[in-house]
Amino acid sequence: MVIVTGRVVDEKGTQLPDGLIAEAIGEWLLTSEQLAKTETKNGRFRLEVPEILDFDELPRPFKFRITDVTKRPLTKDRELNGTDKNQELGDIVVHASKWKDCSSPRHRYYSIRE
Repeated sequence: MVIVTGRVVDEKGTQLPDGLIAEAIGEWLLTSEQLAKTETKNGRFRLEVPEILDFDELPRPFKFRITDVTKRPLTKDRELNGTDKNQELGDIVVHASKWKDCSSPRHRYYSIRE
């Protein structure tokens, strides 16, 4: 089991609301599969990813991303190795912009920026 931990923040370092999804994706030749997912709580996540071994019995790398509840990706995919059992990613920055007509910080849209 590989444990991936971190915190999801906006560009100012403020933690984002609960309910974003941290997920691990395994990719093979012509397909991909969700290996694990968890919701953020207090801006933090702890994702438990099962080990995937390749033909040589070596752990395979996997992709990591943050999505919203509609499964829209909020971060670019990050490739993580499957060999390190504990991986602390630190702060994952999601660029957030408020809607013009909404003053509540919970009503935001998020975008991926280069």
